[in-house]
Amino acid sequence: MIENNTTTINSKQESLEDLLIIKGISKVYKKDNKEYKVLEDINFKIKKGEMIGIVGESGSGKSTLLHILAGLVKPTKGEVYLEGKSLYEMNDHTLTRFRRRRMGFVFQFFNLISTQNVLENIVLPIHLDDGEIDDDYLNEIINLLFSRMNLRETSMLKVLKKLLIY
Repeated sequence: MIENNTTTINSKQESLEDLLIIKGISKVYKKDNKEYKVLEDINFKIKKGEMIGIVGESGSGKSTLLHILAGLVKPTKGEVYLEGKSLYEMNDHTLTRFRRRRMGFVFQFFNLISTQNVLENIVLPIHLDDGEIDDDYLNEIINLLFSRMNLRETSMLKVLKKLLIY
């Protein structure tokens, strides 16, 4: 069955409770005419509400697998189905919108845009999605950030807040 340019799996074996289905995922990187198998024939399911942990030695492919599951890196072979829809049959625009609206990903490195301040980095995804900025929620985030840095309601904090407000 085809739905919105993505394949929808429709099998009696697949449960409606399956949030994520990973079938035959493999990833091979090529460098200097050499192939490096990072992942080979990975298969598993995650049900709605289920929590899992991915553990392994450094360099064993954990980050690569997470990048594939988040739609950031395409597998060499295999499929990822989210709520029955094939992630890698989505076109670039649909996959980008999916990642922006449905995926949360904390990178090992910050990946902030250095030419933008903290606030601009926070609101960038909202602007890209043509969304509305919720000022109350944004102030809550800013206050949380400042409280984590142990800054109190001082005149310096007030100046910093004013500099961050768009």
